[in-house]
Amino acid sequence: MTGGKRFMNITNFKIIQWKVPGDTFILLCLNTDTNITGWGEITGSGNDANTIAFAEKAARSLINFNPLEIDSCMLGYEFLTGLLHSEQRCITTAWSGINQALWDISAKASSLPLHRLLIADANTKVSLYANLNRGLFNDRSADAFASNAEGAIEAGFSFAKATPFDEVGPVCTDIGVLASAMDRLQAIYTAVGTERIAIDCHWRFNTRLAREFMAMQAELGSLYWVEDLLDVSLPAETIGLFREEFPDTKWAGGEDLIDPETGERLLNGPARPDVFMPDIKHICGINVIFDLFLSARKHGCALSAHNPSGPVSTAFSAHVCGAVKAEEPLEFCFGAVESRTTLTIPNEPVERGIYHLTDEPGIGIIPSPASLEEFGVLLAEGRI
Repeated sequence: MTGGKRFMNITNFKIIQWKVPGDTFILLCLNTDTNITGWGEITGSGNDANTIAFAEKAARSLINFNPLEIDSCMLGYEFLTGLLHSEQRCITTAWSGINQALWDISAKASSLPLHRLLIADANTKVSLYANLNRGLFNDRSADAFASNAEGAIEAGFSFAKATPFDEVGPVCTDIGVLASAMDRLQAIYTAVGTERIAIDCHWRFNTRLAREFMAMQAELGSLYWVEDLLDVSLPAETIGLFREEFPDTKWAGGEDLIDPETGERLLNGPARPDVFMPDIKHICGINVIFDLFLSARKHGCALSAHNPSGPVSTAFSAHVCGAVKAEEPLEFCFGAVESRTTLTIPNEPVERGIYHLTDEPGIGIIPSPASLEEFGVLLAEGRI
């Protein structure tokens, strides 16, 4: 869907802060002269103000463009090179939201769900795992971790992912800094067992402290996976050699990728993870993440997606994971937003830890007008 007869034009756009109880998401929509609207999400770049500014500029530049000519619409992004990584991440997130909206429009114009636009025989039941972090509401006690993990497993999620290492940083060498994290983990393990828990370390460990932690963890049991354990500034060769010391551990990573070239270098290098999990909001292009997934599988990686996000990004991630038949569950933000499923029309199709893809055109859902009226704040708009 990157070309075709010019019969549709983008007429206006909106960028909306969707401040629902428990979380905040930033949405972008493109409207057309055929009354088809496409949605995207631009949450989580690390600098929302810059991302919104870039998204507004990008969307404004596309007024009167044919949204079905996706490659042509994305040329503005292709010309942006040589920028600082922090700025590039904001720009990539902004254009990723644009790209999502374009694909949503293309699928709707074809009267197809996105997963069928990507591939004819997608999986329509996408397994989910529970990200516990936002549902803790800043209560970092061991009891809160355990209670939220237990709730996630009882709700039907495949496993739960914890982020317990608040006190740890790359310069830490004293094993005592792990005490609070180990208390949290022990409480979680007592509640649900180690095999149903993954941990996200957010690149907090140097190799010395990481070895200490892995030795302590070995005495407690095997985890579902370990994600982004080592300091991101370490050479890929160092990360690869460290992982070889722990051949029975499943390593996950890839959420920080913002371009396909870096993704391919990761997949071809010694730090390649066992579970490849880029984020659809930050690596620009539905086709880009689809192709990277296929490349990762050829390298022996299992596939998932980083997705601590709202219903719009979750829908895109589910469609792509369904299309590539991802081996690992998709991340779902558990427990943060009360009555989350009712924020969209139709309701977000999540039940007992499964995302159910339907035959509804596009991504299959839209933010409900009632929720936008109650919780939405218009940040920017433009029209002919």
